[in-house]
Amino acid sequence: MGDALEILKIIQSNVTLREQINSANPNATFIINGKSYTATELRGIIQKSLTGSNSNINKGLVVERNPNYKELMSGKNSKSTARTLDNIYDASAQEHQGDCYLMATINGIRNMEGGQELLSGLRSEKIVNGKKVYTFNFPGAKLAAEALKKAGYKTNITGTYTFTAAEVSKILRQRGTRYSKNDPDTILLEAAFEKYRKEVQNTLDANNIPLDQYQYIAGMSTGKDRNNPLSGGREVDAAFILTGKKSEHYVTTTDFNKLPILSKRALSQNHVAVINPKIPTGERTKSPINEIDGDIKKDKKQLNKMLDKIQKDYNEDGKQNNVCTASFRVSEGSAHAFTIKRVTDKNVILINPWYPNKELVMTREQFIETAMTTSIVKIQPESLWDKIKDFISDIDLSSI
Repeated sequence: MGDALEILKIIQSNVTLREQINSANPNATFIINGKSYTATELRGIIQKSLTGSNSNINKGLVVERNPNYKELMSGKNSKSTARTLDNIYDASAQEHQGDCYLMATINGIRNMEGGQELLSGLRSEKIVNGKKVYTFNFPGAKLAAEALKKAGYKTNITGTYTFTAAEVSKILRQRGTRYSKNDPDTILLEAAFEKYRKEVQNTLDANNIPLDQYQYIAGMSTGKDRNNPLSGGREVDAAFILTGKKSEHYVTTTDFNKLPILSKRALSQNHVAVINPKIPTGERTKSPINEIDGDIKKDKKQLNKMLDKIQKDYNEDGKQNNVCTASFRVSEGSAHAFTIKRVTDKNVILINPWYPNKELVMTREQFIETAMTTSIVKIQPESLWDKIKDFISDIDLSSI
């Protein structure tokens, strides 16, 4: 394989191909530049380019990934770090952690136009005392801290989260348990978001606000489990913290206990089955209030228009310009978040964070009747003409 470097360039420039190689049967064949290679051979090319010689890795030296990418610095247990971290965000499946809201958002950013660049831009790297240090800066977290101070709250939120090579090695050993299970860059991003959520918990404590409070303050959504701050959250919060952008956000007016349920068993097999719930008695709790929310809609006609916007956005350039997510009730007391990949006249195509490489299809009618929330976070700037068209599309002509 004398042309290994050229093959590597092709693989690294094609996220879909790279995912197919990583998940394929070892004997599966791929045709690249007119030649046939097994998945095992291609994985060997990728692995060799990332690790260099074992002696260099064990010494903790800088290892060159390939001429087109940044060099990687190993730490105490640097072998896995040097082999895998490349600041390119591939699909990573949610496992035992209850952070579907975050994984759906990351998948939405990853699949949008310019999404890889946005995610890569969150992280910087430098050498400190001969070891690599990784730092994340979350623009929305910094804005949340400013909003809290302006409103007179105490805040522990910094928006900056740093990891040593030794910390990274420890985090990657928890893949598939505390974090997702595939892509190490996504896993490290999860860990950075976990640090942000710990700061939120400390901020709530400093202001004598309970963890299970319903009124969110500047993105301060956190789970109820003090020992597991990643568990439980909202997609709009995750999108705001990672991008600093507000949402067009639909929230159903239907009582949660009256919402249809998507069968977990069906979802585990990557298809949709809607269950009509038993309706208990009791009053509805108050709706969340969030200073970071943008335009909140509560009408199903408006939700249908949001789907039209997503459909139009995808059809024009073949890739979303926005981060689009939705959540549904999946049991008597819990909800689950999904990425909206695209919308057609009849269907909504979702990505379940359990299976980030597979599409899940719902009819538009099913989606509109069952969606608990739907969010569009506009990342790419809109032209004036697009803003005018959006304004016109929001006008309800039936009421005139």
